[in-house]
Parts: sequence; C-alpha cells; structure tokens
Amino acid sequence: MLDFRKELAKIAPNARKGGPIYVFGTGRYWEQIRRNYKLITGINLEDFIEAFVDNDQQKQNTMFYGKKIVSPQELDPNHSVVLVSAFTKDLAIERQLHEMGYYYESSCFSPGQLDQILKGYLSGQILQFRDKHKGESCFVIGNGPSLRAEDLTKLKSEIAIASNKIYLIFDKTDWRPTYYQVTDFLTFANHKEIINKINCTKFILLDCALYYDDYSPDIDNTFYFSSNTCFLHRPYPYKTLFSSELDVLGHGNVTYCSLQVAVNMGFHNIYLLGVENNYPKSITHDGEIVLRNLDSHFCSDYDAGRPHISVSHPDYINATYEVARKYADAHGIKIYNATRGGKLEVFERIDFDTLF
Repeated sequence: MLDFRKELAKIAPNARKGGPIYVFGTGRYWEQIRRNYKLITGINLEDFIEAFVDNDQQKQNTMFYGKKIVSPQELDPNHSVVLVSAFTKDLAIERQLHEMGYYYESSCFSPGQLDQILKGYLSGQILQFRDKHKGESCFVIGNGPSLRAEDLTKLKSEIAIASNKIYLIFDKTDWRPTYYQVTDFLTFANHKEIINKINCTKFILLDCALYYDDYSPDIDNTFYFSSNTCFLHRPYPYKTLFSSELDVLGHGNVTYCSLQVAVNMGFHNIYLLGVENNYPKSITHDGEIVLRNLDSHFCSDYDAGRPHISVSHPDYINATYEVARKYADAHGIKIYNATRGGKLEVFERIDFDTLF
C-alpha cells in the first residue's frame, strides 16, 4: 500500500522531517484526486493530512472530509508542506504562499505533483511484470468471429492474454485467460461486476476506471495502464507509438495494447488468434465508409447494449500493426498470425492446428 508521506518526503524536506501536510483548496479537484488515490492505491489521503486551507472565511473552522479547514495565517512555512488543490496552477495562491515563505518544489507543490506521485506508484506496481515471461511464448486472443471455443480449450496449458468481452465465451469452454485486459469504456461501464470476477491478473485502462464514480475494484488483482492517444488523430499516413513501458501503452485497438503487454513481459513468440482485422463497418483515412456483410465478433450479442454500431478505422489499425511488427523485428521477437482466415497480413501466417 502506498505510504503517501514517504513518497512526498522524497521531494519535500519538511515532510521528511515529519512536518504537517496541508492541502490548500477545498474544491472539486480535491474530490477528484482523493477518489483517484482511493481507487488505485486503496488509501484515504486525509489520513496523511493535518488540515485543509482556504481563504474563504466562511469555510474556516468548518470540516471537510473529516479534517478542519484553517486560515493560511495558521501555517508555519518552516515546518509544514502545502499541496495546492486546484485544476490548474493558481498563480494567486502561488504568490500568496511565496509571500508567506513557501517555495514551490520545496515546501509547497503544484497540483500536478499529486498526479505525479500517483503515476509513480502506478509505474512501480506494474513494473513487476517487466520480463516476467522472458523467452516464453503466449497467445493474444482477439474476439473476432473465427474464434472457436474448442481452439481455446487447446490453450488451457498455454499463457494467453484476452480482452474486453471474452467472458461471453466462458460458458462454452473451461479455458480461462492468464491475463485479461479491458480498454473499452462501455464494456467496462456495463459489466464491471463480471470483469471483477474474472480470476486472473487484469490490466485496465486507467481512464475507464477513473471515469465511473461507482467503480470499486479488486485492487489486489488489478493493474492500471495509461494510453498515449496523441497520435490517433494525426493525418494520414498515421504514426503511432509502441511503448517500452507497461504503464503507458501506445494507442490503438485492444489487440495492439495486448501486443505491447506481451512484448514488455518478455515473450519471444507471440501468436494471434481470432484477430481478423476485417470489419462490417469501417471508414478509410480519406473518409470513405465501407460496409461488408460480416459478423463482428464470435457471438451475435457481443455489441448488445451499445447505443450505436461501432465503426472501425482499418488504415489506422494496420499502421499500428506495422509499428508492432517493426518493433518486434528489431528486438528479435516473432509475432505470428494463427487466426483462421481474416484480412490481417502484416504478421507471418501460421496454421493454428500445427502448433499442437
């Protein structure tokens, strides 16, 4: 469990000396950040805080999350640490604290520092998976229409990474994934209880979890990763990132994220199964809509509950797969496509039945 004071003490001398920690501001940002800490680390930040600080005299001497709200005049800059709680760095508060004898990055800290401590904890948690399976083989399971329950049953003794609504096939096989990943907001929103019951290590897109106020995760079995989305909307030809770190994965579809997880875990041979790369409704990079009479997933009710039919962007998805292949080639990793049929030709094809 995160020791917030210990982490803050790495950058704040007064915290290292045992000085009290104050939070300046009692607005919505604090409610958001405390929830994020509770969600990801399981701690209540108020347990580490002496009091809240606010310039509003009507708030002073009242309670906020079980702690007293005090006037700035009650603070001692020589012995305390102040965390500014605001959506953006408030220059007026910065000047006020400076005039009181506080200095940023020493005895007081901007709102971003709260996020950095949290992300540092996230990185440390997920670091344990780095090269955990160095030199081994695994399967990355897609949810395409070619996926067969009997094929999954053959993988009972293999390491497999599955995702999103793979649990819809569980009633047809006693196979279960070794690792599970969810990146789809609607899947997460509508099926949190099912996801929490999946008995394996889970990787959840951080934005999915933080978006929903009522999410109560199984912390012991859940690890969070961020997605670098800055490349998604760039003009064609697309560029993307294949991350060397598990805590921030390059943006793409869930299979692309799973490939990065597999590579970072050290797998030498990675086999794709159920990844057709062929979609019933898609849009090209120049805006053309392409409709095909195809099934989208391995079961007909996979998209039940969605307010609209998903539209895929195959040009972008192919660009991400090209980046994954080049990364793999440069690092001595083999990615094979063991899918039955489909349109994915970026990776070398291999007959699934010959693997057993």
